[in-house]
Amino acid sequence: MQLFHNYKAISKTRITVISKVGILLLALLGWFERPQVMAQANITYVEYYLDQDPGQGRGTPVTITPGVNIQNIPITINVNNISRGVHILATRARTAAGVWSFSHYWYLFRPYIELAPESVSNITKVEYFVDADPGFGNATNVPITNGTNLVDLTFNINANNLAVGPHIVGARAMSANGAWSKTNFWLFYKPYNNLAAGTTPNISRVEYFLNNDPGFGRGTALTVTPGVNLQDLTANIPVGALANGPQLLGMRALTANGNWSMTNYLMFIKPYANLTTANSPNVNQIEYFLDYDPGYGNGIQVPVTPGQNFADLTFNVNLTGILPGTHFVVARARDVNGSWSKINSWQFTIPGTAPVLESIVNGNNFCAGGALNVGFNLPATVSFNSNNLFIAQISDANGSFAAPRVIGSLRSTS
Repeated sequence: MQLFHNYKAISKTRITVISKVGILLLALLGWFERPQVMAQANITYVEYYLDQDPGQGRGTPVTITPGVNIQNIPITINVNNISRGVHILATRARTAAGVWSFSHYWYLFRPYIELAPESVSNITKVEYFVDADPGFGNATNVPITNGTNLVDLTFNINANNLAVGPHIVGARAMSANGAWSKTNFWLFYKPYNNLAAGTTPNISRVEYFLNNDPGFGRGTALTVTPGVNLQDLTANIPVGALANGPQLLGMRALTANGNWSMTNYLMFIKPYANLTTANSPNVNQIEYFLDYDPGYGNGIQVPVTPGQNFADLTFNVNLTGILPGTHFVVARARDVNGSWSKINSWQFTIPGTAPVLESIVNGNNFCAGGALNVGFNLPATVSFNSNNLFIAQISDANGSFAAPRVIGSLRSTS
């Protein structure tokens, strides 16, 4: 086998492979450790090894002409003395300064001898076993006609002595020269007896449990009329002692001959207390705000008469001074016990163009950490509601506000 390997310091390597014996190579690339590209020393030595690293300088040397960039090095490797199968080939180089490259690795495969069709041995034996492998040659023999290719071979397995349930069958073959194939496995299932309708035992007991299984026969029994098919069975299950939230119900049945069914599970939720109108506390406060939450109790109050159900409640929202653009109105309620509802929000848009505010900065000299007064002039037609948020931003050195930095904010009316 010949390899043509491109060595160059500080660069990933490029590999071209020419194989004389059909060897498969997978390259793992490496590079030299020293980063001085402009002062590279010549590569003066290249070596390779197979499988076991003998240490730097102890591999098989490769004849080269020293140079900074050595391309297309033919490396002839004698594979006659290695076993058939997978191996690792590694190569590395050393510069005149004594610096070693990383090792470059490839997986290679020396194939097994390919037999000619006329030399393939007949299959002379096929055997199988169930569950436990008795060893090669000790399983149950399958009658066959000797041949090199037994296609669609079928055989019967005696399952009378097997327990009902899942099993594994393994089958394999042996050639005339004593070579065994790999063992092939299949999973199969011996079903339970299919009882006739007249012999099916009655279901004599049904029981259930909640959350924790007490064991077969120890659950809470349901009143049933024995029969082979209990359809649409209903039962009242007391849940008064259960905590509110998710619960697990398990149910199973027992036949007259003592066989239990599988346990069936159902998940259910015991709801939290449902307050009736009679004991629900009155709602005595409703408030709303625009865009920014001022905090519970600090919104704009909606006049209401305390009550329990405010269906289709309408109220006017003061939009005076709200700038054009997209906004949110948010409302919530509180009962006499001080409990707040979840918020309800709606999005709306005010058409138009927002007014331009002219900033006025007083002063010429400013110190880091010092106070900076920022004012602005409003058009005469613009006014603000209470609790507006004013934000001061500073541009970059070029005066651009594409990515402004916030230097302060104020929540105020003006």
